[in-house]
Amino acid sequence: MRQIENILNPLNYLLTLVHDYSALAYLILFSAAFLESSSILFSWLPVQTLIFVVGMLCQKGEFNLWILLAGFCSLTTIGEFLKFFLSYHRLHEKENTFIHGIRVFLKRDFKLTNFVMFFHRFLPAYGLLVPMAAAENHFPLKQFLRDTILANFLWVNLTFFLGYFLGKNQFVNHYATLIIIAVALLPALADRLWQKR
Repeated sequence: MRQIENILNPLNYLLTLVHDYSALAYLILFSAAFLESSSILFSWLPVQTLIFVVGMLCQKGEFNLWILLAGFCSLTTIGEFLKFFLSYHRLHEKENTFIHGIRVFLKRDFKLTNFVMFFHRFLPAYGLLVPMAAAENHFPLKQFLRDTILANFLWVNLTFFLGYFLGKNQFVNHYATLIIIAVALLPALADRLWQKR
């Protein structure tokens, strides 16, 4: 019975781990945020879900709120800048069939609207290509800088404070695992609906 309770409500177990290894927890979280943002190879990392869970744990006093927000906002933004510059270099460095196919898709089929620029972090599969599309389409650097900072600030804060305020709710705490799974699946659903629009 206790094992089932731990599965449905893992927050108490996570709180113990964070309390014992707080410095390591910061390092893992910030590394995951940077890697997911900077490289398509690490796009599978569930950073949005991590930010949500960390918001719930922060509400219980196990993290420093300002360090988390500053770290997540800055590292995700820096990561996307790095992806932008590396994409520009790699897409134009050499031409082959694979690279040509990517360039054609990014230039012809990928629409960089204001909505996409500001909300791309909420669309995981589509959004991870935004820095690459911006590089291929010679997006103005100052505008990319502005939009990326605002997009990551919006994404981190909305996700974090959703977890922070829901963490006060007893029902959410009791069924934390189910809520976390729902939060993890929602972006994928939004991404699917966006691509079918």
